[in-house]
Amino acid sequence: MSNGNRGTGLDEATTAELERSVSLLTAVTDAMATASSAPDTESTTADDVCDALVASDVFDCAWIGRIDESNEITPFAWAGVETVETDPVLAITTSEETSGDSPLASALRANEVFTKSADESTKLVVPLHRDDSVVGVLVADVGGKLDVGDPLSTALSNLADVIAASIGSDDSAAQKRDSTTHERDSKTHERDETTARRQLRAIFESSFEFLCLLEPDGTVLRVNDAALQFGDHERDEIIGQSVWETPWWHGHESRKSDLKEAISRAARGEFVRYVVEFETGGDEDATIVDFSLSPVFDDDGEVILLVSEGHDITAQRERAQDLQRERERLEFMNRILRHNLLNGLNVVGARADILRDFVAEDGEPHLETIQHRVEEMTELVGTMRTFMKAIVEGETQEFDSRSLRESVESCVERVEAESPNVSVSLGGIPPISVRADELLDEVVENLLKNAIQHNDKPVPEVSVEAAAGDETVELWISDNGPGVPDEQKRKIVEKSIEELSNPGSGFGLFLVREIVESYGGGIRIDDNDPEGATFVVELPRT
Repeated sequence: MSNGNRGTGLDEATTAELERSVSLLTAVTDAMATASSAPDTESTTADDVCDALVASDVFDCAWIGRIDESNEITPFAWAGVETVETDPVLAITTSEETSGDSPLASALRANEVFTKSADESTKLVVPLHRDDSVVGVLVADVGGKLDVGDPLSTALSNLADVIAASIGSDDSAAQKRDSTTHERDSKTHERDETTARRQLRAIFESSFEFLCLLEPDGTVLRVNDAALQFGDHERDEIIGQSVWETPWWHGHESRKSDLKEAISRAARGEFVRYVVEFETGGDEDATIVDFSLSPVFDDDGEVILLVSEGHDITAQRERAQDLQRERERLEFMNRILRHNLLNGLNVVGARADILRDFVAEDGEPHLETIQHRVEEMTELVGTMRTFMKAIVEGETQEFDSRSLRESVESCVERVEAESPNVSVSLGGIPPISVRADELLDEVVENLLKNAIQHNDKPVPEVSVEAAAGDETVELWISDNGPGVPDEQKRKIVEKSIEELSNPGSGFGLFLVREIVESYGGGIRIDDNDPEGATFVVELPRT
């Protein structure tokens, strides 16, 4: 029988031992290569080393522990075993005497790789040094006895250096990441603050309002161009002055006193607003300014700045005064119609009724004409009074809730009494209320009369229905008349007062629109099916 080792002169035991040493060296070298190529982090390097050692089939298990400031070992990576808590190495701390025969004590005492063999395995302990300090330990179990020679010892020392260098790198990397993140966040915060300051400066300078930035004591820190142009002042004569000493506030001690009081209140955290009149000089009238002071607080709730703002409301005040004068004129005309013209018509109508007993038969047509014209004029005066009430009180009127059903039913009842030859059908009117006032009856009655007056049928037919939505209700008043051409629909409901040839021509619909729009509603004309027109009034619900 031939012997494969005969040419080497080595027996089988020696050859097996050499092969085992080569396998150990190869396993450690592979682990070294794995550790060197792993990311420079503690956990990744340690895990890869343990996995590489056990994967070689030479090492039964391996684990790596960190030695902390209290000299205790804390395993943080292992392979080939579910837990390392039972390993006897963990029973030793580096602060204990190193004179014992434990693998760790022996390794630390010798400051080199140490092995301790039992009958069937060898405990391998490799101290991990960095900067002359022991920072950790590599522990591995090898089957059988093990004698660590120079090549294997050198390889283990190199592997230990790589592992030791990675211990604590997670913390360093985290610190570096934290530092980088903090630096990035600081730069971002600084950039955001710069952008915000630029935006605020742009808003401050481009505003058409008169803006000043003040100290809580009233000292002017900044003023925008609009404020400087108001009075044609220079920035140098404003900045650093107490605001009440600036040219804008010259001339009236009471105005200065009011400003000082306002600044005192704003400095205590109160928002202050009032109207001020400024004389701009020359022949121009005074400028009326809506003036306010807004406090700016720091994180502790202390007032650190005041923002003064002025808005020129001169034109608005003038328009308001013009409107007030118009309302007063209309109210005067309303009183004339109500007390003079209407009373005069009532007297004429009463005298005409008396004359009926004294007029001959051939004079009765003339008397009837008088009475008819008195009725028309009385109705027109009533319409004009309603119109002026809507105009005069429209902007200040306080609307309330009105029952739509009650208004429609009362109006239908009156129209049927006045026009017995008209057929009025009342459909479903939901029991809801709308935002309106007593003029709602004028709206409904005008639309009913309009449907009758412009109807060309022998028996005019009018139907009234309503449907409620979530926020509004639509009232439909339909007729069987000739209808309204599409091109005329909008013109009829959008006719301006200048387009009315006389108060009796389309004035009723004009009045309806004015009243409905004052409620916040609207009106339109649709086609009725199969014929005629439908006037749709939309009213807000309450």
